[in-house]
Amino acid sequence: MAWFSRKRGAGAAPDAADGASRPLLAGRYRLGHRIGAGSAAEVHEAVDLRTGNPVAIKVIRLPVDLSDTERREWLARLKREAELARRLEHPDIVAVYEAGLQPGGAWLAMERVRGLDLSRYTQRHLLLPEPLVLQIGARVGAALAHARRLKMIVWCNSWRFSE
Repeated sequence: MAWFSRKRGAGAAPDAADGASRPLLAGRYRLGHRIGAGSAAEVHEAVDLRTGNPVAIKVIRLPVDLSDTERREWLARLKREAELARRLEHPDIVAVYEAGLQPGGAWLAMERVRGLDLSRYTQRHLLLPEPLVLQIGARVGAALAHARRLKMIVWCNSWRFSE
């Protein structure tokens, strides 16, 4: 079941034989290999079979020890967050296209962005040049300011969230 969907441009038609044995999500997204994981979610590369576009699918696992009430609250909160993320349109914020439920959790279909892990540049001998760090910081700041203008995020004050 999908919560919402955001339109995007059409891509090349997918090859029907390509990856036909890989899992299919929501009858639309052919999952590929895992590209990231955390304590509560995994991100997979995927193809949108309707458009042929590459996407990233974040599969979010529900904690197994939730009561029915906690499960409903958790899913409602997740749905609100996904709907807010869908409204963010900015060149430096990953687009969220669609979200839905599956047994045991939820999923988000997002823009597939190629990049690299910057953690290696935290080592003293591999630090990025200052002008590049300032450019990255400015882009992150602009994305946060955009989200703040839309009242999507709340600034922290003394480590407590306030509105």
